[in-house]
Amino acid sequence: MGKEAFGIKQLLFEPFVGGGLITALSPIFIKKIGLLYFTSISFVLTLAFFLIGYFYKKYKTKQVEKKGSSVI
Repeated sequence: MGKEAFGIKQLLFEPFVGGGLITALSPIFIKKIGLLYFTSISFVLTLAFFLIGYFYKKYKTKQVEKKGSSVI
């Protein structure tokens, strides 16, 4: 599943970050709103995505544990 998951992630990731929209528009946003605000917004978004991923994984792990314990 690792290769398939990576491939699917790349289809959604690359147009925005890997040389895409966010990368291309970053200098414009930094010039308009300033480096401090841009960095703060980037940090908040990164933290939000990290927390979403963390709690989603925690939720999925609990779901697997419940299924595993009920099948005896």
